[in-house]
Amino acid sequence: MMTEFVVSLGCKCAVAPLLGDCNLRIRALSGEELFAFQVPVTHTIKQVKLRIWEECGAHFFTQQVVHPNLGILGDGISMQELQELHDPIEVLLVRLPFDDEKGPLLFNPAFRGDAAAVQWILGDAAHPDHARVADGCTPLVAAASNGHLEVVRFLCEAGADKEKPKQDGATPLFIAAYQGHLEVVRFLCEAGADKDLSLKQ
Repeated sequence: MMTEFVVSLGCKCAVAPLLGDCNLRIRALSGEELFAFQVPVTHTIKQVKLRIWEECGAHFFTQQVVHPNLGILGDGISMQELQELHDPIEVLLVRLPFDDEKGPLLFNPAFRGDAAAVQWILGDAAHPDHARVADGCTPLVAAASNGHLEVVRFLCEAGADKEKPKQDGATPLFIAAYQGHLEVVRFLCEAGADKDLSLKQ
């Protein structure tokens, strides 16, 4: 099931265009305003999606921003480029559901550290928390156990549960620490993983 919101973009530039801010108002299709915030006009669609994820939990890889004339907007388009088209402008934010059937496709590239493949599969709305039946291993556990920091980052951006354990109770943070992958441990801690979550055997 898709969820749709209207995003109003009102970009007001200061003396120099790159110093301006863009006011974003997120409204339901009914017209009810859900939240609003400002971003610099230099921000890209990707940065806006990440901010929307922070505000309302709409995971980055499930968001599509649709312009009435341009269609789906690429992640690299800046607010400045949109402001040059029309001020203010409204686009449609579409939240796609996770595709559970594509979740298993993440395991091998996550285990190997193939960040490009993981990003591509996540971009197709694969569920980042798909757990292997045999042992409950998730793509995040697979990436963390092998120290693949970039893959861990992509999975977390996609909304992977940073504390989802395997069947034996081992969390991604525990496994990364046990394997000595300090950069992954640091990233997971900074991303909010529970350092005190004990291993439950």
